[in-house]
Amino acid sequence: MLTTPNFVAGGDIYPCRFVTLVVSGTAGIGMTVLQATVGAGSEGDFVIGVSQEGTKKFDSALAAASGDQLEVSGPGHYALVTCGAVNIAAGVQVKAGVDGKALVVAADKDCVAGLALTAGLVGEKFWVLVNPYKISM
Repeated sequence: MLTTPNFVAGGDIYPCRFVTLVVSGTAGIGMTVLQATVGAGSEGDFVIGVSQEGTKKFDSALAAASGDQLEVSGPGHYALVTCGAVNIAAGVQVKAGVDGKALVVAADKDCVAGLALTAGLVGEKFWVLVNPYKISM
C-alpha cells in the first residue's frame, strides 16, 4: 500500500509553487518543506514537489503558513506551477526561481524541477510534470 507523507510548512507557502524539503521526518509525523528559491549560485533549490492549488482559507492568499499541513504533488505527478519572470515554452525543463516560481533551466549544474507540458506566461499558472534531478556536467 502506498502512503503519502504529511508535509508541514516551515514558512509561508503560496499555491502552485515549487517546494523543497528542509528536515527529513518520519512518514506520518510530518516533513517540513519551504517554498523553493533560486538557491546557491542561481542553480535553484532541489525541489521535491509543488504546493497545493488552493489557499488555506477563503480570505488568505497562502496555501499554508508556518506549521500548517500542506498537500504536495511529488515526482511523477502533473501540477500547476506559477511562471516566474520570463515566459516559458512547452517542452522545456524548468527549475525553481524566486518565491518558488518556475524559470527555464539555462545552465549546467541547475536543479531541474520538471518539464513544462504547456506554455507559461509571466505570473500565470501552467502545467508541469514534476521530475526533479540535478544536472551535472
